[in-house]
Amino acid sequence: DMYQQAKTELVNFSKEVLKDKEEISEDLFGTTAITVFETENKIFIAYVGNGAIWHIRGSYSVFTSPYLFPWNAINLLNPHTLPENGKEALYRLFTDKNDFNECIPTVIEISKDEEFGDIILICTDGISSADQAKAGKNEKGIYVKYESSILKFYEYLSAFFKSPESYSQKDLSGTLNKYLEELKPTFDDDATIGVLITKEALNYQSKCIVNSEIDQNKNI
Repeated sequence: DMYQQAKTELVNFSKEVLKDKEEISEDLFGTTAITVFETENKIFIAYVGNGAIWHIRGSYSVFTSPYLFPWNAINLLNPHTLPENGKEALYRLFTDKNDFNECIPTVIEISKDEEFGDIILICTDGISSADQAKAGKNEKGIYVKYESSILKFYEYLSAFFKSPESYSQKDLSGTLNKYLEELKPTFDDDATIGVLITKEALNYQSKCIVNSEIDQNKNI
């Protein structure tokens, strides 16, 4: 219902804005949409288009450098795209056309992790998208290369968690802005990001910081 309402608003907006225009690009209002909602026990995600929905366990930080990438993180977004002329062509998206079938979202339901908590990273394809994953081949076979933008995200996320006293919406927004600013020179498309961190993930990370400080004091 929410997606249909948003689609209606977009169609009405387009009619008002473009009523005096003669030549308009066909995909002027074409866009991806990703939404995430948290309830007491579950996380609901809906999307049309491409981009990424990374579900990260709150315990991701136990994966130190030898592992390179935490295996308790996965991109849940299966893109609504097909290859066309060497690019990704969206078949499920938001536009100002009167076709409401194109904006029916895929919906994902996640039961919360009560022990480690959950972190949800949603972003547009300017930052990460499965249909832009680069594959390579060597003597061991075919492999898929992780995007440097996501590896960089873990650096900023870990920096945010290092100060439990600063666990706030304002500090998280500041961290994400710094992250986007560093990536800005590499962007070739719009880059929008949103992050949900459950209280269980905040509590787990806070305990990790306290335990780490205790261990350091013991060593001293």
